[in-house]
Amino acid sequence: MKRAIIMLVIVLAIAELIALATGFCLIVPISKVNPKPVSKTEDARTIAAFKGFDFTKDNWAAYVAIAPDDFATLNPQLPKIWALKTTNRHVLQQMQRTWLFTANGEADVATVTSTFYLLRNHKLVYQTGIVLDSTITALQNSVYGEMMPVDKNEMVASVKQFKRVYWPIVVF
Repeated sequence: MKRAIIMLVIVLAIAELIALATGFCLIVPISKVNPKPVSKTEDARTIAAFKGFDFTKDNWAAYVAIAPDDFATLNPQLPKIWALKTTNRHVLQQMQRTWLFTANGEADVATVTSTFYLLRNHKLVYQTGIVLDSTITALQNSVYGEMMPVDKNEMVASVKQFKRVYWPIVVF
């Protein structure tokens, strides 16, 4: 038993060193998404992705898991790091106000491999594909398909405020 614990500590230490050196972080969402429908604004064409959430209460966190194959086309204002996170209420409230989208119905961005996660009290409440390329920014989910931002600069400005995740594995 003692030997197994020592081996586990060694493996975790090696994983942490790799994470620090490469920026690698494995995000494992095991909590079931209890999706809250995204809300349309008064003009009924614009979607406010986070309108129904109250970021003034509870513990909130948002993660962006950037797939390595997105690094080549990633917006140059963003770091080429596997996982970014914010728990800053001001950033989340800014996103709530400024992340407004128009849905393209069934249309899809070719291949979305990066993911945006929103957690409330360590439980997953919202998950969607995210594109943060130098030429296109968008969200994509099964409800609305491709969601193009009204102002693509707002998405990048918000994600720029996220911090690097240093843990090799994040489970929620």
